[in-house]
Amino acid sequence: MKQRQDTNITNIGALQAFQALFTGLMGQNGYVKVPFVDVNLGPVVAIVQWGFVQWVGTAPTNIKNGDWPVTFPIAFPNACLQVFPHLCTNSFVHPGALGSAALALESGNYSKTGFHMFSDWNDSGTINVAQSLNDGNGFTGFNWIAIGY
Repeated sequence: MKQRQDTNITNIGALQAFQALFTGLMGQNGYVKVPFVDVNLGPVVAIVQWGFVQWVGTAPTNIKNGDWPVTFPIAFPNACLQVFPHLCTNSFVHPGALGSAALALESGNYSKTGFHMFSDWNDSGTINVAQSLNDGNGFTGFNWIAIGY
């Protein structure tokens, strides 16, 4: 009986240590860490981070070909592998956030601590930017997700 109890205590300790590797921060800017064994690298901790960069009240001319530096909630210990941007708007009726215009988000210059987002406007039409998060008048900013380890 004592041997079984000692085994259970050891197993519980191992499970608690493993559970402690799963950490994160929920919020508008946050992250989650997930440990696993990579087939090439061995034991690693994958990190998924996310955030929001607000454009509310920004002049449309400042969004034209703008450079938007982003700092991650936590630094990646090894590398940032990919960033996925997504434009956000509160305008869901015509003309929307882009009046006969095209705007692309281009992410680059990844590092362990952040990246740069570039807003590339085609110089045609108009960009509409919200003056509040709920006014229904245009872009509110962009969301992003980054994956690394």
